[in-house]
Amino acid sequence: MTEMLDDTMETLDDADEELEDEAQEEVDKVLWQITDGKLGQASASGKVGALPQQQAAGPTPEELERDEEMERAIQGLLSS
Repeated sequence: MTEMLDDTMETLDDADEELEDEAQEEVDKVLWQITDGKLGQASASGKVGALPQQQAAGPTPEELERDEEMERAIQGLLSS
């Protein structure tokens, strides 16, 4: 009886470890997708926790033009 209980407990421990490994792999995949691979690059370079420096203080002319185009498109949809 004790052997059967021990075998069952070992099987449960192995299943828990496998489940935990699979869950961690999924978390890693999602983080990779969310950060577009930047998280993996940061940990590989040893700069974990370092934030990238911002180069521009405001929107670029291209961004402003894109925003204006979106606003015009929204206004067009709202007036239809």
